[in-house]
Amino acid sequence: MAQNPARGRTVAPFERLFAARGGCHGTATGGTAGLSLILGVAITGASYGIGTPFGAMLVAHGTNNIYEGVGNIIIGPNNQSSVVGPVKYLYQQRSNSVYEGNMAYGAVDLML
Repeated sequence: MAQNPARGRTVAPFERLFAARGGCHGTATGGTAGLSLILGVAITGASYGIGTPFGAMLVAHGTNNIYEGVGNIIIGPNNQSSVVGPVKYLYQQRSNSVYEGNMAYGAVDLML
């Protein structure tokens, strides 16, 4: 445990990591992305092909979320831009604007 000078109490090492990243959102997103990737493969395999469209969407969104999460960790919290994965980019290109593409991607991601 280390002493946190800002709060005057001891903190676990992972708490310093979360504070450096601005919270635990990136870590939580990466964990759920990995879970959706595994779940998509399992649904596709267990349904003998019937659940392939749903499983493929889970795999695509999970892979895209992992790509964006790792990319944002690499560029760091001080960079003003964020990484846009290939699936989100496809949503942006198929929509009338980047905003609409992001909203459509986010809505589908939440539904999955």
